[in-house]
Amino acid sequence: MTEFSRDQSEPDLASESLLLVAIKNVHINDRAQVIHGKDDEKKLQAEVDRLIARHEDASSVLRALFPSELPVDPSFYDKLIGLHLRLGWGDEANRAIGVLLMVAVRELGAERGDDLLRFIPDKKNRFFFQLLDSLDFVVSQTELRPKFAAEWFPALLRRIGNDLASGGFWKALETYCLTHSQSAVEALALLLDTNNREEIAVAAHMLGSLRRLNSETAAAVESIESKLSVASSAAARAIYHRSWLETAWRGKIVEQDLELLTARMLGGSAEERNEVIGLICKALLSPTLSPECRKYCWSWLRANVSKNVDPVAKYNVVDMADRMPKDAYKKAAELILRIEEFPCQYKGVWQRLEPFLIKMLKLDPKYFQNFIVRLATVDGADLVQILDAPDQYHWFLSELQNADVGNILAQLIFTGPSSCQEVGLKLFEKLQVTTLPAEFLQSVSERRIAIAFYECQRSMMNGPAIANLLLFLIPYMERVDPALKEEFYDEILLQSKNYGSCLEVFGKHAKEYPILEKAVAETEKYFAILKSLVESTINQMQVVGFARAARLSARRFASEVSEGAEALSVFAKLFKKVRLLYGREWRTYYGGQLGDSSRLQQISTSVEFPRMEFVDPEGMQLRRLHAALRLRQLEQSQTREG
Repeated sequence: MTEFSRDQSEPDLASESLLLVAIKNVHINDRAQVIHGKDDEKKLQAEVDRLIARHEDASSVLRALFPSELPVDPSFYDKLIGLHLRLGWGDEANRAIGVLLMVAVRELGAERGDDLLRFIPDKKNRFFFQLLDSLDFVVSQTELRPKFAAEWFPALLRRIGNDLASGGFWKALETYCLTHSQSAVEALALLLDTNNREEIAVAAHMLGSLRRLNSETAAAVESIESKLSVASSAAARAIYHRSWLETAWRGKIVEQDLELLTARMLGGSAEERNEVIGLICKALLSPTLSPECRKYCWSWLRANVSKNVDPVAKYNVVDMADRMPKDAYKKAAELILRIEEFPCQYKGVWQRLEPFLIKMLKLDPKYFQNFIVRLATVDGADLVQILDAPDQYHWFLSELQNADVGNILAQLIFTGPSSCQEVGLKLFEKLQVTTLPAEFLQSVSERRIAIAFYECQRSMMNGPAIANLLLFLIPYMERVDPALKEEFYDEILLQSKNYGSCLEVFGKHAKEYPILEKAVAETEKYFAILKSLVESTINQMQVVGFARAARLSARRFASEVSEGAEALSVFAKLFKKVRLLYGREWRTYYGGQLGDSSRLQQISTSVEFPRMEFVDPEGMQLRRLHAALRLRQLEQSQTREG
């Protein structure tokens, strides 16, 4: 603890000071905020400006918060964050906290002030993230000793970890470099011989900020650069390479720098060759990058981005694309298509691609159609798996449902290669589309209609989607050969037996199409015969043990379905599952008291399973095998004709 000197004056602030009111609330444990509206914010701003101009006033306010002694332990931050809570979380509140923290560091002296700051990244400090946005002012007014800065900044970054709330940290580090450049150069020199990830990141940011900053530090910075650029250590070279990103964001990189950097990294290790793509992508996002440098970056990426790049490089390209301004998104989209392959296990890449697809859909639907067809052409299999995953692309699909996607689906299903058709059919199913643009199919060849039919036949779409697609194809089956017509009728008949939803849809349109009327009549006859067989005398005979085996099988099947539904249900994960031994009511015992009884409420849902997959699994598999064979024959015939 540090005692304030007794001869310090009382706070020279008006009695209605918002800071003093907030401090009073801290002492009486009143959690009410004192900032209400813009007028109070302006008043607080004036108070903070006064504290900055008159350090004696700032010291007096700090003494009002700590009337007896200044602690150098967690209790200091307990009160400081208590004050922050009552001032709110705006910029002026952050500045006010920064002023008081700065004054406390000065009051305590160099070593004890360092101890106070050292507690901020400590794991026991539960107020770490609340303090980050106040550090910028602290380092601007306090020249940290180089040795302490080299220790403290990496410790802060280590505590941040993978959290995205790191803006306050990077701002504070940049302020330290710009305000106290000589000390920052000395701190940087202490970080050069390291393999620690956080120290490498801090050193790179410092070097990038200090490069070409002023003439006073130029010689020292150039000496550090020369040492790092020829270093044999991968960590030292990483500091040098990554530092150019901060230089680019400060608008102090030139085309020659980029040429030397890319040539050096491409000639380095495999890790450096993959990292350079990320550096160029991030440099492109700099608003201060010169037109010449921007042109060079685009040209270099077009020449070097391919399907063979590392997954991290692929992520950087997609991340850059989503953050590009409206006038450059097409260039970014073309880079994505150069990658070609996005394995579905790289979920981070697909997650960053989703908002970019939505942005493209809203900005330019026509270009989006072209892009999605090309993406499905090069990587349709992975796109289908992502669309089919229960925890992926809900946002994308919801946006597509509000857009006119008929032409996109028709182009995917009837004009693209097999991978496009798989994507088109999956979207047709997911979006619950009932029809497609009829005018699109007027010029579609018989061969293309056959391909779409066989792709549908070997797919695993649900009943309503199959029914709607087959219904849409009926008018166009008039111009195909008799063999395909017969297969088409057989498919309608099979799906009528397979799904009740198909039979229902076909029944509604039976009077419009004779082929449906015939299939529905034959299906009803089939189920009538089946019912008579179930009710026949011979079927009432029981085989020993069969009833028990059937019961156990049904129980196991129901359990598997229940477990699968719970695993995929968001709501099932929100509530604790309790099995009642008996009865239909339950109570809770909490705090020594038994609660009121509650009755069980039944919530149910239904899922339609394809009957024929259970009745004749081998036959259904042979049907898909036949469809695959016919698709291969159609592809080979096109190759011979070509």
